[in-house]
Amino acid sequence: MADTQIALYHGTNDAQEFWESEDHSLLILRPLRQCTWSVHQKYCFKGCAESAEAAAKQFHCQLSREREWVRTVGIFQFVSV
Repeated sequence: MADTQIALYHGTNDAQEFWESEDHSLLILRPLRQCTWSVHQKYCFKGCAESAEAAAKQFHCQLSREREWVRTVGIFQFVSV
């Protein structure tokens, strides 16, 4: 049986760039103007990586540009690109 990878979708806000799963269980983020990405699973810190791609590979995730997180009226919504 093939393992299915969790898809992470891109977003940004005024302070950080991030990749987050639709169910919010996995988050890879980096503060703007910094180069290290941190990984959080179910709101717990899990580690760091030099790139979003390296973090996704380490945690068996897939970075997807099919949808993205977009801030509207103060909250983030999940939209198709």
